[in-house]
Amino acid sequence: MMMPVENILKRARTAVKLPADSEPVKIGLGDELELVGYLSDTLPTGCHALQLTLWWRGLLSATEDWMAFFHITPSANNAEMVGQLDHAITDHEYPPTVWAAGEVVQEQVQICAAKLQGSSYAVWMGMYAPVTQMRAAVEGGHDRLLHDAGVYAEPIPELEFDQALGW
Repeated sequence: MMMPVENILKRARTAVKLPADSEPVKIGLGDELELVGYLSDTLPTGCHALQLTLWWRGLLSATEDWMAFFHITPSANNAEMVGQLDHAITDHEYPPTVWAAGEVVQEQVQICAAKLQGSSYAVWMGMYAPVTQMRAAVEGGHDRLLHDAGVYAEPIPELEFDQALGW
């Protein structure tokens, strides 16, 4: 006999802590979630994707199973997108609507990039509701990239890389 999905998703989970080699950040996304850390696993080269491990924290009970978006741009021209990823946070395996307030959740993402040349790049991120496409306000205290409709995305601090030299 199959257990209802909501019972499977809400079962107790092992507490997640950021490892010592991760980059701690505090990027608030709306009033429900925040990105609290990341670790860059692989630098994108040629046809290889940028691989990141992310740590999210639930601030309140989420009202949406949010979608996260990531853009890779040249540092000198943040209007030219050379890589991107839009995806459901945790790929719906453990959606934000079942997280407890204060819970930290880990996920891994791969951001495909094209046309990378010997240059410096930055990674930007934001979050939106899948049904309405409305973006969450982003609060991180850093320079922001203006997107369409006057909505902002946030650069992930310290996540810039030089294609020729590495990180």
